[in-house]
Amino acid sequence: MSDMKKGIYLLPNLFTAMNLFFGFYAMIQGLLILIHQQGSLRNACLAIVAAMVFDAMDGRVARSTNSASQFGAEFDSLCDVVSFGVAPSLMMFIWLLQDFGRLGWLACFLFVVCSALRLARFNVQSKSIEKSDFQGLPTPMSAFMITSIIFLSPTVSHAQAYILEREVLGWSILSLTYMLSFLMISPIRYRGFKSTSLAEKHSLNLFFVLILIFVTWAIKPRFFFLLLSLTYVLSGPAEYGLTWILKRKKTKIKKRS
Repeated sequence: MSDMKKGIYLLPNLFTAMNLFFGFYAMIQGLLILIHQQGSLRNACLAIVAAMVFDAMDGRVARSTNSASQFGAEFDSLCDVVSFGVAPSLMMFIWLLQDFGRLGWLACFLFVVCSALRLARFNVQSKSIEKSDFQGLPTPMSAFMITSIIFLSPTVSHAQAYILEREVLGWSILSLTYMLSFLMISPIRYRGFKSTSLAEKHSLNLFFVLILIFVTWAIKPRFFFLLLSLTYVLSGPAEYGLTWILKRKKTKIKKRS
């Protein structure tokens, strides 16, 4: 029985290790560009996506096999810091932010710090506050936002041919880095998918959104992941702002009555 238990606990941690492997591979691809000019940021982007897949699977495997543990949670967070904090920030610096010198690498460092803080807060609050939803933008989605932009940009393979576009895009990515860093440690709530089941009843509006997502993928498959990540990143502030407006209206109505 003890051997069986060891095998079950090994399985989700193996998926977590694969998450770390692909995050490390993405960093290697970036470093090869600096050293030998033989690496590929596109391959690094695909590696981050693969890390996201294994990150999503390890939790589901742990819950389905009833093998979730505190060790697994801590190991998962440490791997996430590398795959979704260090690796994307290194990719951003190699891609565009190195043009800004100290301002660029400090922005990347801020991204890493906020990723670590976000994951540390998640571990502390997982038993009390964070359940089906998330407080702050999840680190995998912030990394996905960055990699989806890098993957689509023509400057990945033709940086010298887009000098003006590179400068404008650089400032945009620098601003995006600060915004994503803030959203990760912000109190803004983001919807989670851990408690979602295919057997549950959902509203017609959700069904319409899923159909719209599929149509978007069919029309523009290259821009699908960028649109998906951007929609999720903006969903938190949009819902937060809408909730704030509704609360103010209710407060005004109560004061008048």
